[in-house]
Amino acid sequence: MALSIKKPLRVLLFQLLFSFLVTMGLSFLSTVIDGDWRYFMPLKAAIFVLATLIVCLLIGLPIRLNTKINTWWTGHQLVSLIGTIVGILLLSLSYLPCFRESYIHYDMVIRNINIALPIAGWLLTTFCLLHWYPRPRTI
Repeated sequence: MALSIKKPLRVLLFQLLFSFLVTMGLSFLSTVIDGDWRYFMPLKAAIFVLATLIVCLLIGLPIRLNTKINTWWTGHQLVSLIGTIVGILLLSLSYLPCFRESYIHYDMVIRNINIALPIAGWLLTTFCLLHWYPRPRTI
C-alpha cells in the first residue's frame, strides 16, 4: 500500500518542482523584457507562481483523481506539449506592437499589453506543465 502512494507523490513533487522552475524562469524573462525590475521582485514572482500552481492543481484535480481521465491524459502527452507551446506563444504575442491596446490619457496615447493574452498564456502554460506526466522508464 505504501508503494502505491509513494510513486504518485514522487510524480507530483517532480511536476510541482519542474513547473515552478519553468514558470519562475518565464516570470524573470518577462521582467527583463519589460525592464521593470524592482525590489523584492523574486519574492513577488515566487508568491505569484505558487498561487498559480495551486489554482492549476485544483483545476486539474480530476485528472489526478479520475482513473479514466488520468489514463487518457497520460496516454496523450502531446496535449500537454502543445498546450505549453501555445501558452508560451500567447505570452510572446502579448509583447508584439500589433497586439497592444492603446488608450488616450489626457493628450497622450498610452500603449499597454493586451491583458487577456498573457493571462491565458500564463495559465495554459502552467496547467500543461503541471499536468505533464513523464513517461515511465523502460529498462
